[in-house]
Amino acid sequence: MYTMESTLAALEKYDIDPHTLTEWERELNLTIPVDEAGNKRYSPHHINLFKNIRKHLALGRSLAQIREMVT
Repeated sequence: MYTMESTLAALEKYDIDPHTLTEWERELNLTIPVDEAGNKRYSPHHINLFKNIRKHLALGRSLAQIREMVT
């Protein structure tokens, strides 16, 4: 599992910041597990999902369109 910091490091070349992750989580209704201390824990699936979201946005798709694909 990844922390926010290690997730951002894995996504560094995709130019994704913490605010963007939080926005996508909210807009796409993503459920991110939280540990006992209240810290988000991302899986490898989440890393791939965020990369794909960035790619779809670059192709001109909206978050609403991406939400339909994710759900």
